[in-house]
Amino acid sequence: MIARLRSVLHARNLEFLRDRSTLVFTLLLPVMLVIGMGFVFGGPERALFKVGVLTDHIERASHPFLRERYIDFIAMPAEGEALRKLTHQQVDLLVDLREPPRYWVNTDSPKGYIVERLLLAAAPGAQRQPVSGAALAWVMGFSLMEPWIVASFVLYLLVGACWLPVVLIQMALRDLARAARDARAPLPAKGFASSLRPVQKA
Repeated sequence: MIARLRSVLHARNLEFLRDRSTLVFTLLLPVMLVIGMGFVFGGPERALFKVGVLTDHIERASHPFLRERYIDFIAMPAEGEALRKLTHQQVDLLVDLREPPRYWVNTDSPKGYIVERLLLAAAPGAQRQPVSGAALAWVMGFSLMEPWIVASFVLYLLVGACWLPVVLIQMALRDLARAARDARAPLPAKGFASSLRPVQKA
């Protein structure tokens, strides 16, 4: 039995060695894959994060955070324009390293969370600044009476006014259910129907 297996193995090896195309393909394919992967994923270090710095010129040696690897630091002299790029996810973090250090982070970006951890490790006293709301509008130079800001306020009030009757109906139904529980009686169908009349009329 062992002799037969050895004979079959020897025959298969000879068949493989005599088939030059299969031999060359089997030997060259792993080498070509390694060379191709090295060409695609090799090269110089690539930045994984983008951080805006409120300054005209970046001195990498001026702060420990600026010496972090894999971060592309971009000089941004105008604060309003830098905040606009942050809200549009063109940068993951915006930092002002002048005393006292401040920073703005894009909370919708997982990269922003990671870069924030790196910043706080290098500058624990950095103060986080708001990236939305009235504070951002004031920083970017917008008036709260801008048409689009006023329209957003009106829409919020309109949605709240539409939701208020629903809350009142839910409170009335809660009181009916509580009264039925205390009286050990079934829920009054007529009471529920009367509570739902404003919704039926609408």
